[in-house]
Amino acid sequence: MPSTVKTLLDLGAGEGLFFSNFKIFACEKLNIATTLNLGPTVYVPIVFRNRAEHIYSSDYAEVNREAVRMWVEERCKFDWVRICEHIASIEPKKQSALEMQQQARKKLRAILKVSIVRKCIYKCCTTTTLTFR
Repeated sequence: MPSTVKTLLDLGAGEGLFFSNFKIFACEKLNIATTLNLGPTVYVPIVFRNRAEHIYSSDYAEVNREAVRMWVEERCKFDWVRICEHIASIEPKKQSALEMQQQARKKLRAILKVSIVRKCIYKCCTTTTLTFR
């Protein structure tokens, strides 16, 4: 486990909680949070909106990247309100679903095309500039 991530047994309940394989973790402040092949979801940007200054999402499939772009542009057909309400239920600072999504959108810096099966993941991520802001 990375040194910046500690289990709740180490830290106790607090801000920045997130689920991973049915375990709950709390993490310290991050400069950058990056997803690899997240699919057409925005869980990570929403969960990390209070913990990371810059969030990057990635996926190899254009359809998944387009779904995230549609969410950023508020054209998404999927309603993320219930997901946000669930996330808010385990966070100490209560925000509305709208506030949570707006804050996450502001911190999402780019949607990257990345293949996790290629040997150059680091190179692909550092040389691609697909910012939409």
